[in-house]
Amino acid sequence: MRKPDLSAVLVCFRSQKYLGNCARSLKKSAEKADLSLEIIIVINDGHKKGYDSIKGARIFHDGINHGYAEGINLGTKLASGKWLVIVNPDTETDPAAFRGLKKYFPDKHTAIVGPKIINPGNKLQLSVNFEPSLWNIFLEQSFLYKLLPFLPQSKANPVLYSQTQRVEAVEGTYFAVRKDVFHKIGGMDNRFFLYFEDLDLCRRVRKSGYRIIFDPEILVFHYGKKSSGGVTDGAYYLRSLYKYLRKYHNEIYAKTGIRMLYLGSLLRLFFWKIRRGRSGNRKMVYLKKVINEFHGTLSN
Repeated sequence: MRKPDLSAVLVCFRSQKYLGNCARSLKKSAEKADLSLEIIIVINDGHKKGYDSIKGARIFHDGINHGYAEGINLGTKLASGKWLVIVNPDTETDPAAFRGLKKYFPDKHTAIVGPKIINPGNKLQLSVNFEPSLWNIFLEQSFLYKLLPFLPQSKANPVLYSQTQRVEAVEGTYFAVRKDVFHKIGGMDNRFFLYFEDLDLCRRVRKSGYRIIFDPEILVFHYGKKSSGGVTDGAYYLRSLYKYLRKYHNEIYAKTGIRMLYLGSLLRLFFWKIRRGRSGNRKMVYLKKVINEFHGTLSN
């Protein structure tokens, strides 16, 4: 039997509602590109209810929440395709997306391709990333990157999304990666339960000599935070940031990075208090939670 061209890996947590539309859009895009596709679902919920409705999908479930990075690794062990498509289940793939991806198949030097991601309200998701540094940690957390998008390393710079180009990293919401390269560099780092696993993977791909491409002609729609049950956990974010900085720098640099995030959080909280919209109270509750987690992260 011929191996599939693409293996879509979906790590799911309380995301049954969106799974059907996600799978249908993947199949439609693959059909239009004349590509064969398999869908692999890794269930991080304690039960399988609602996940077994996708015809032909391969399902991994052992009742344990493995986190995002390890969940992807478990899914890729079942994959047969030449390219892996890492997909949040709360996304829908544009019908022409895989036609755009197909043109990278002959290019052995390109290992990761990230699409243009559109959020509800036709809002652009800022999915191009930079290697974390003390400067851009503060820049992003403080919201200055949106107020002053042309600052160095601002992911809100419109130039980043205007054309196909080589980038440092793309977000883990949705991207395609060569399976041989993924396994060659060791896959995802299981130590990142949630957050920064994508930046870590992109860093190792670049260091291995491969290109990461952002292509705005490949489109994906993202509902946002539905694949994690609608939860953004400040504690996981802080722990993963610390682990990342500690992995590639040292303890002093990692703790300084957490402090820069803390300072950025205080500045963002100040902005939100000045300009409180309909979601202002909810955002401030979350941000205060992040700030409260700060001391616990440094003491671990």
